[in-house]
Amino acid sequence: MAWRCRFYTQHERHRGCRRSEGCGRRARRECCRASYRSLGACNRTFASIFVFGALSEYVQKYLTELIFNLVQINSTEGLIGHLLRNPMPWFEKRHVGDVFARVKAQDEITGYATRSIVSLCIDVAVGTLALILMLIQSRQLTLIALVVFAAYVALALSMYPAMRDNHALVTETSARCDDALIETIRAASLLKLAQGETRRTSIYMTIFKAYAVAALAKSRLNCTRDSLLKLVNYADTVVITYMAARLMLGGVVSVGVFYSFLIYKSLMSERFANAINAMFQYFMLSVPVARVDDIVEAQTETYTPLSASERATEIRDFSSIEMRNVTFSYGVSDKPVLADLNLSIRKGDKIVITGPSGSGKSTVFKLLSAAEPLREGHIELNGIAWPNLAVDEIRRHMAHMRQGDIILHGSIADNITLFAANPDDDRIHRLLSDVGLLDDVMRLPMRTRTVISDTIANISAGQRQRLLLARALYQQREILMLDEPTSNLDPASVKHIAQLLRSLKQTVVVITHDMALASAFDMRYAFANGGLVPEHVVQASDPVLVDA
Repeated sequence: MAWRCRFYTQHERHRGCRRSEGCGRRARRECCRASYRSLGACNRTFASIFVFGALSEYVQKYLTELIFNLVQINSTEGLIGHLLRNPMPWFEKRHVGDVFARVKAQDEITGYATRSIVSLCIDVAVGTLALILMLIQSRQLTLIALVVFAAYVALALSMYPAMRDNHALVTETSARCDDALIETIRAASLLKLAQGETRRTSIYMTIFKAYAVAALAKSRLNCTRDSLLKLVNYADTVVITYMAARLMLGGVVSVGVFYSFLIYKSLMSERFANAINAMFQYFMLSVPVARVDDIVEAQTETYTPLSASERATEIRDFSSIEMRNVTFSYGVSDKPVLADLNLSIRKGDKIVITGPSGSGKSTVFKLLSAAEPLREGHIELNGIAWPNLAVDEIRRHMAHMRQGDIILHGSIADNITLFAANPDDDRIHRLLSDVGLLDDVMRLPMRTRTVISDTIANISAGQRQRLLLARALYQQREILMLDEPTSNLDPASVKHIAQLLRSLKQTVVVITHDMALASAFDMRYAFANGGLVPEHVVQASDPVLVDA
């Protein structure tokens, strides 16, 4: 019996042990499941943080670039619109590369106003938060970090004058390079025919080397500044570590506090350094702002407000232009080009003005076109004084053809219509026929869709001149202002153009040296002592009048 009890007791003990082992295994399995669930939760949490961080960074960058593009489009539209409203002398006194650089300076301002401002706000906010956490950790270490950062700021600002002057020099020399390169490309044919490739290359490289030297000086200043600021950061780390070690030995701070302080200090230094660089960029904007100011601060020509565009009925149609006692000089100390000049232009007149080079023919052309300001004398349109008229009220009656006009990059039809939205193909063909250019155009592979430009030599000088005349005729204005319209034409073509101009219903004013063209006009004026003297009036038979 005792044996059975002992056997039973051992058996029950063995069963209990097996039960406890089973419970332990189940507990371990439950613990593993809980650990896996916790690990999965941690993974999901960290993955969510990383995804949210990446997504927020993407949204920030995308919105910043979107704002930059919208601001850039609007600011460029406003700047170009203002640029084209500047008076013609403004363009005549500046090189193409210089104007190009002034327009591109707008991008630097726009970039700062969008990209840098957004980053500046974020950097200041994060840096301030890190500074608050630093103060919570250790005020002594925070004070040391702020003193070293003040030295960082002082060093950065001390290099500002040199970097600003160098930035202005780089911008100026870059504009000279652009202008020289544009001029070289446009004059490539001249340089090759004159065997001046080597000489021109030397001239351009002299300008380019000046730019390269300025750019190298800028890089050297940037490298010096970055190296000095990095040394300050290293010194900051060394001083903070030394002081923190002393505080840890004294039991003031723990190792954990020290490491967390270093993290916050690194974040604060990085963010505030970015903010200082953004402020530095703001101060450097004085260079592009000054260049853009040259465009926007210029006195623009006067245009009629949209609200009053239909109000002036007195000048809706052209009747007459009167020039009385007009005296003009380009500079205060220059000799007058025009002196007491008088000219009367009536509707339907065919007037030609002749004279030697430099006598003032082009100046009269500019004054009649409101391209130069009237300084002395009187000019009236339909009895209204010139100063009381906007430039669009004057130019709306005129179509101009000048010697310096260029062929724009586009098709022949685009150049004739000046890229009109709905070109009249029938009128284009008729005008090409009128100026004697239709047969030449029809022989081209793409006919009126053939692409031409001022630098593509696929039309001759005479064809170019007749194309410019067709452009002026297409505008259907009441006055045709033509400057040397036949200087590159043969005698037969000159006679044809003269007959065409005499047959027009419009008023025609021609400036020319070509006596063959001048002799075909009813009214001829010649320059004498800065004024216009009528030569004679030809009573020719009236031609059949046609519309342009």
